[in-house]
Amino acid sequence: MDMMEMMKYLPPDDQARLLKLEDTFSSPGWKVLVEWATDARDAAILNGARATSWDDNRITLGRSYVYEEVISMAERIFTEYANYAEQAKLDAAVVDSEDFE
Repeated sequence: MDMMEMMKYLPPDDQARLLKLEDTFSSPGWKVLVEWATDARDAAILNGARATSWDDNRITLGRSYVYEEVISMAERIFTEYANYAEQAKLDAAVVDSEDFE
């Protein structure tokens, strides 16, 4: 579902939040943050592979998961809003079909 279609089915508060999030995730600063997190994630994975103890391995791989969360945050949030809008669309279709009965 594209952004314009999502906006049709979201309540006004969610529409405003989604627009702010879109501005944030398309900003140059966010792109720099994602690049940094990508490099940090890759370094953490490499450091995990080179770790000399199980504890160091777990710590560095745990860091890589945190960086991955930052990297994928925009996609996860937009997917959540798309699912919410899709459910609202389906709910509206059910209400419309009940009007015909």
